Amino acid sequence: MSYLADSNILSRLSQPQNTHHAIARRAVITLRQRNVKICVVPQNFIEFWAVATRPIISNGLGLTIDEAQYEVRKFKRLFTLYDEVPTIFAE
Repeated sequence: MSYLADSNILSRLSQPQNTHHAIARRAVITLRQRNVKICVVPQNFIEFWAVATRPIISNGLGLTIDEAQYEVRKFKRLFTLYDEVPTIFAE
């Protein structure tokens, strides 16, 4: 079985100080222990990038470009990335 990660999971995982970080981390660990494949699609990264690089004062994470790139690389190692192909909408 596989699950598509919500973009909020990515945001919470990138913020250790956030009160929801532990919950998101625990969910990912639990699913991985159950041999569940956690997937992401390019849209997850687009949404994460928009929030991650937005200033904190504007309800963003306030990450620099380098910090956001680091987080995306980390997520690409942690999750299975599905390509956006025309048939994905039908799926």
